[in-house]
Amino acid sequence: MTDNATPSPAPATQTPIYEVKIGLIFRSTLTITQEGVQWRGRFVRFSDIVSTGWGGTRHIYNGIPTGTTYDIHLDDRQKRRPMTIRTRRKAVYSTIVDAIWQMAGIEILTRLLEGLRAGERYMVGGSMVSDEGIHISRKKLFKDPEVVFFPWRQVSVVRQQGNCIIHGERGFSECLPYNENNNTHIIDYAIEMALQNGLTRLSDMLQPTAQ
Repeated sequence: MTDNATPSPAPATQTPIYEVKIGLIFRSTLTITQEGVQWRGRFVRFSDIVSTGWGGTRHIYNGIPTGTTYDIHLDDRQKRRPMTIRTRRKAVYSTIVDAIWQMAGIEILTRLLEGLRAGERYMVGGSMVSDEGIHISRKKLFKDPEVVFFPWRQVSVVRQQGNCIIHGERGFSECLPYNENNNTHIIDYAIEMALQNGLTRLSDMLQPTAQ
């Protein structure tokens, strides 16, 4: 993916906390500061990021593995395409993801939980997440989709082949790709914490006693 937005340079006063050159022939410098990420002439502030996604794609040619590419997507909803960072180096990918999670992921999670507590609902794939559970839809031949609500205590989460799969009962499920700009990692974390701690509402994570 190529960013065609007008370049927005990083603040000159910001000292890099991580900097690396990415690319084989045409190398570009990625810079992470306390404020945000500078990549290919564009600067995205951590405080402006509203959704993110990351993951790896394995490549196989004639049955032979040829390596993995790792993508990180950042969307600040400023009427331009999400920033996409791609690398083949797992160590570089892991360092960037750790920074994104610490600098932006926790804030995104907090805003999501506060919204749920206020009664908001969020579409994830073809399903809808509320504070108390998830409405999962299932297509039916020649009929309208069937939609069933499952409280969090009735769901389970499976992670496989780059997807977060939320299972309800009676064969209902929602498959969310990690490697897309859809906050799947954030939602997965919230559901996992709720299931581990026996919470009936995701927003209960905001309570001091849930920590």
